[in-house]
Amino acid sequence: MKNSILIACILLATATQAKTKYETVEFYLRLALAECGETVYVKNAGIPLSSGDKGLIYSIDHTLSEVNDEMLGYGVIQNPDQGSSIIQLFFLHEADEQEFYKKGSALIRMAVEIPKLSYRSIFFELTQRNIFMMDVEEKGRFYDIWDVLEEDNEMIENAILARMLEDIHFTASAMRDQMESPMIKEGPYSGTDLFTVMEESTDKDLMEFLIYVSARPRIYMGAEWKASEIYATWLYEGAPMVVKE
Repeated sequence: MKNSILIACILLATATQAKTKYETVEFYLRLALAECGETVYVKNAGIPLSSGDKGLIYSIDHTLSEVNDEMLGYGVIQNPDQGSSIIQLFFLHEADEQEFYKKGSALIRMAVEIPKLSYRSIFFELTQRNIFMMDVEEKGRFYDIWDVLEEDNEMIENAILARMLEDIHFTASAMRDQMESPMIKEGPYSGTDLFTVMEESTDKDLMEFLIYVSARPRIYMGAEWKASEIYATWLYEGAPMVVKE
């Protein structure tokens, strides 16, 4: 009887796996030096990698405008693991290699196979570009790669949006108690004080900002940002939006 149950479970698992569809997408993953200063890891955070997988290396430089500016060389996965994988790097120029080991970080663009879902949220797009946001008190990220890798839908997206929006409202109120609100001088909110716009922001406003970040990612890639701070900066600078075709 036990053997029959075991066989049934194996068959069910095999059938479920067979039904899962996969797609190949690109992620920009963070490279980091080990404490010893020699071994380099790629932080894949649950993204499946295999020995021999290759990717192109890019600098983390928030002054650049194009995603693929500053290509430094390539890397090859040596020892894959679920969280962080050991990688060997090959640089185009010795100066680039020296700069990497001085900074201790860069990005690598890798094509990976992941489950194909019917809906992918804005936060999946941001994780692809290695853009992460946290609350103003730095208690933690609002989202991470594993949050949206195998399970992603509008409910998850709306829940993250709600938490981010709550943090933005809280930050505006707290800042109002500490200083006079700056006036926005350009864009759709021109003539309105910044803290009021933040306090009255909706999930639609926040989504416009996130779409802009995803479409203009280079200045945000490879870093953790306080969501309320970069949202406030976006508002103050005129709230530029992506023109929908």
